[in-house]
Amino acid sequence: MPVLSLNEAKTALHERIDGLTDEERANELLHTVALFLAEEVDEFDSTSPDAIRRLEEGLRQAEAGQTITTNELLQKIKEWSTR
Repeated sequence: MPVLSLNEAKTALHERIDGLTDEERANELLHTVALFLAEEVDEFDSTSPDAIRRLEEGLRQAEAGQTITTNELLQKIKEWSTR
């Protein structure tokens, strides 16, 4: 991906955000951006209620067999990065 000017980057971000149609993904993005802007991206507070809730949900999904392979995950990441 080429390096963009600040205005180009903001425009590209706005276009991608405007294209979101999934509420859950929009909220995940909001959370990620909030962490990034707070410079907390490298930290993970496993004691926060939200983190515990999300970890428990992941465990429930795994126990229910709602998993994907590593290759499927890599494909999804590739798709997400080209949106």
